[in-house]
Amino acid sequence: MTDPDRGSSDDDLGTQFRLDTLLESFSPSAPIDRRDVFAGRRDQLAALYTVMRQRGQHAVIYGERGVGKTSLAGIAADQARQDSFFTAHVICDSGDDFGSIWRKIFEEISVLTDGQLGDAMPYVRDQEHITPNEVRLVLRQLTQSAPVLIFIDEFDQIGSADVKKLFADTIKILSDQAIRATIVPVGVGDSVTDLIDEHASIARALVQVEMPRLPLRERREIIDKGLAAAGMGIAVRAADRIASLSQGLPHYVHRLAQQAGLAAVQRESIKVDVEDVDFAIQIVVTDMHESVAKDYHAATYSTRPETLYEDVLLACACATADDRGYFPAAAVEAPLTTIKGREYKVPAFARHLEAFRSDERRRVLVREGSPKYYRLRFRDPLLQPYVTMRGLRAGKITDADLRRFRRSG
Repeated sequence: MTDPDRGSSDDDLGTQFRLDTLLESFSPSAPIDRRDVFAGRRDQLAALYTVMRQRGQHAVIYGERGVGKTSLAGIAADQARQDSFFTAHVICDSGDDFGSIWRKIFEEISVLTDGQLGDAMPYVRDQEHITPNEVRLVLRQLTQSAPVLIFIDEFDQIGSADVKKLFADTIKILSDQAIRATIVPVGVGDSVTDLIDEHASIARALVQVEMPRLPLRERREIIDKGLAAAGMGIAVRAADRIASLSQGLPHYVHRLAQQAGLAAVQRESIKVDVEDVDFAIQIVVTDMHESVAKDYHAATYSTRPETLYEDVLLACACATADDRGYFPAAAVEAPLTTIKGREYKVPAFARHLEAFRSDERRRVLVREGSPKYYRLRFRDPLLQPYVTMRGLRAGKITDADLRRFRRSG
C-alpha cells in the first residue's frame, strides 16, 4: 500500500472503497456498536469488565450528554455476550415506570437467549406491577445458566423518585444476595447521586464510572484508526486541529474526521490536510443538528445592532473550562477582549451571561456554585464546539487564539 505521507492516490485502493470505509469507520450520528472501530475509553471499559465479574457489584455510568456513554455500554454489552453473558441494553423514556423498564429488559433477554428466560417468568405474577423481589427471583433463576449484565440507558429520564427507589432497592437485594446479575444505570449527571437520589445504602454496591470528555490521545486514536481503515493518513497539523475543535466530544471528532477524509478523497489524495479540515468545518456548521442551531440563534438573536450576545457566547465557548466543562465568568474576559479588540471585564457582560440562563435564550448556559464562586457551562455540550467553529468561519478568532486561551488556562 502506498505510504499515506506521499499525498497521492493509491492505485490499490479504489475511491469507492475509501468513501465507504470513511462512512462506516466514523459514526458521528449513532453510538459505536463495533469493537473494531471503537477507540479509547480503556479505563472505563476495564472498570466495567471488573465489575461484571464480581458478585454483588454493580456500576453507574455518568457524565455530560454526548461523551459516548451509550457507545461504551454497547461495546461492553457486546464483549459480555462474547464471554457468554446474558445481556440487555434498554433505553428509558419519560413515560417509563419500574415495571415497563423491566418488561423491556426481559423481552430483550428472551430474544437474545432464544427463549431461555421462559422458565423464570412464572415468578412474575403481575406484568403491570413487577416488584424488586420478583426481579430477584427471575434473575436468580436465569443466572443458573449464565451471568447477566443489564444496561439501563437514559436513566436520568426517570423523573419519579419512587421508581428510582425501586431500582435502588433492586440493586441492594441483588448485591446482598450476591446474585450474578450486574445492573448498570447510564445517564447524564455529575455524580452517582444525580442518578440514584438519596440512596446511600447502595453506594458500596455501585462502582462509579465517570465518562469525562475524551483526552487528546484518545481523540487522535479515533482519527488515526478511522483513517487507517480507509488506507489514509493525516497531517499532524490537521489532526491537531480536529482534536482541538472537538473539545473532547466524540460526535465532533467523528464528524470532522469523516468530512475531512471525504474532502481529501475528492482531491484524489490519501492524506488529510488542513484545507480538508477547513472544508469539514463548513459542512459541520451548515449541517449541524437542528436543536443545536436553534439554541444558537435563540441565544444570540437581537433586533438591535451591535449587541454583544453573539460575541459573549463565542467567548464562553473559548473560555478555559475544567474536566466537566465548567468555567468562571472571569475566564470569558480574555477571549472577549480578543474578539472585540478592546478590554472587557465581567461587569460589562454579566447581564449577557445571566440572559443565557433564561428560557428566552433557551437556557444555553447552566450554573452551579454559590455567589462569588459561580461556574457556568453549556447545557448542551454539542453547542460549544459549534459556536467555536462559527467564530473561526467568521474570522472572529483564529486557531492561534484558541491555543493561547487554552494554554492560559
